Amino acid sequence: MAELLSVTIDELVTGKEPVVKVVEKIEKPMNAWEFLNEESKRPLSKNDIASLLFVAVIILGVYFIVTYFS
Repeated sequence: MAELLSVTIDELVTGKEPVVKVVEKIEKPMNAWEFLNEESKRPLSKNDIASLLFVAVIILGVYFIVTYFS
C-alpha cells in the first residue's frame, strides 16, 4: 500500500513525515565534458601546473622537430 501511495511505511502508519528523508542519488557515468567541469571546480596544485608545463614543452618540442626536419 505504501508503494502505491509513494510514501514510506512510517508515513503510512503514523501519518507524519519522517524528520530525515533519505534521497537516493543515482550517478550515471561521466562523459569527458562533465569530468572536466568537475575537475575545474578544484584549485590547481603545483603538480597540475608542472604537468601542464611539461605537456606544453613536449608539444612545442615535437612541433620544432617536425618543422626543422621537413
